[in-house]
Amino acid sequence: MSFLKKSDNTSLSTPLPASTPAPTILSVLHNHTFLLALDSTAESSTIISGNQDYSAEYDVTAKKPIGKTTYQLRIDGSINDGVDLEVTAHPPTGEFDFSFPWRWYLDVALNPDESIAALGRDRLQGQMKTSEARQVLDWQRRRQKAFSGLLETRLTVTGTMKIWSKIRVTKGSKGWELNEEVKIQGNRMIVGFVRSNVEVEHKAWHSKIVEEAERREKKGDASEKGVVETVGTTGGVAA
Repeated sequence: MSFLKKSDNTSLSTPLPASTPAPTILSVLHNHTFLLALDSTAESSTIISGNQDYSAEYDVTAKKPIGKTTYQLRIDGSINDGVDLEVTAHPPTGEFDFSFPWRWYLDVALNPDESIAALGRDRLQGQMKTSEARQVLDWQRRRQKAFSGLLETRLTVTGTMKIWSKIRVTKGSKGWELNEEVKIQGNRMIVGFVRSNVEVEHKAWHSKIVEEAERREKKGDASEKGVVETVGTTGGVAA
């Protein structure tokens, strides 16, 4: 049902501290183990395809308020100035109850002669015209309601929810920044809710990425993968 689908977009930006070089941020973004751990609800992950040093796809099992759920996460770490993430999930939108009242009326004879006979020919003959007999029948038909009820049904709405995220380390007029462009596509009933969650959660991701980079800088174990010269300086996001 394509009419239930909707797309939405959002963006986030976080200034990077001068004490944390861009290559260190990139080393964090290219670490699949760290990226998988950004989801605080994730309990386990299994690689489906690819290479965890560059690009790979994972099955992730995450806890819910009740039970567990599984989603797919594709990480493209082959990008010099950042990383691309793609999440495919199948969340239940919820259950909706629909009620339809129905009524069925007992149909009586519409033939005037039969109607007069039913009402008593002797009593009506010469005293009631055919039109009057119809009125009596209409009145009786309204009175003789035979059945009524309520048809109830429950519909569980599900669908595929996809989230594309492009995270880039860019240099703007005020210094290095962590910029993220997010596209969300799924059931229109929950796209807005998902967008709000993404804006809150991914902002927290940015803080964790910076904190991890700072930790690596202090320990002196930053990877040389993704040197500063390869990072774009225009602040643009790859298409």
